[in-house]
Amino acid sequence: MTLRTNQPAALGGQPPLSAAADHGDEFLALAGHELRAPLAVILASVEVLLAADMTPEVADRLRVIGAEASRMARLLESLLDVSRAGNGEGVLETTALDAEAVCREAAQRAAALHGGRQWRVCVAPATPPVLAHPDRLQLVLDNLLQNAAKYSSAGSAVEVAAAATDDRRAVCFSVSDRGPGVPQEQAGHVFEPYRRLAPGEMAAGGHGLGLYLARKIVELQGGRIWMESAPDRGTRVRFTVPAADADT
Repeated sequence: MTLRTNQPAALGGQPPLSAAADHGDEFLALAGHELRAPLAVILASVEVLLAADMTPEVADRLRVIGAEASRMARLLESLLDVSRAGNGEGVLETTALDAEAVCREAAQRAAALHGGRQWRVCVAPATPPVLAHPDRLQLVLDNLLQNAAKYSSAGSAVEVAAAATDDRRAVCFSVSDRGPGVPQEQAGHVFEPYRRLAPGEMAAGGHGLGLYLARKIVELQGGRIWMESAPDRGTRVRFTVPAADADT
């Protein structure tokens, strides 16, 4: 698996996206507010439709639409959080969350969206609660699990795990897959914007912002994120979140 830059070329004399992003905080804020309304309409419409009589197949499709719209809404809010943090504005509001419940709920969401895989949850005994923003932590895990599903073969196992660090001041989450892996010299670059894994013939959509956004969210909450991977040996992404009972 190789790594490529997924930065679109300039069109009509306009600068590429990475250059525009350097000056696009105002645009991002405006676009974010404009996108909130249609997403709210989609979510409300799904809720109304699910209350009506329909076949189980149609209901399942509506739930997928609702889940994806909710994920997009969380993504949008996270982008705005990152933009505000870049301007020195705003702080993420955090609360104590049960690490095992967070992992199990993430695995359940992934299983509903990506069938044909084994989803495993492994949380060490006595793992303390974490101090995090619920939606942002959820988005980080969703992004990592989506990547694991995207780059691993159908039927393979994906694991989400959590355990306290040695000093118990933080909890280390991880998402592991048995995909083609990433060369060690490239693993440090996957969290840069517009970087996307290009595993040969394997199709993989996206714009290379998921891992970048995950890194920014983790850092905003006082943690760090890194990748452990090797060709043909799978990939594990780890990140830390402060423990709720850590001494300050």
